[in-house]
Amino acid sequence: MWIEALGERRNPNRQRFEIRDTRGEVLMVLPFSEIAETGARRPPCSFAALQKNLNRTLSLQAEVKDQIGTARRRLRETQETLARFK
Repeated sequence: MWIEALGERRNPNRQRFEIRDTRGEVLMVLPFSEIAETGARRPPCSFAALQKNLNRTLSLQAEVKDQIGTARRRLRETQETLARFK
């Protein structure tokens, strides 16, 4: 709905959803802007949360780097072992 409105150069915030019963009677009207804003709002992250995520990211990067180093060493050892049997 949002993309369609923008494609037609209409402001999607002016759209609305009508909730109707089985007879077609309007039970409730919800402005699209209210629905769009409900899912879009998130509380801002605290500095402590950002720092925690940064520290976790750095730790995971270090672990991945170590694992890559281990894999390369084992591959090199395997290649050397195979070369001796040729």
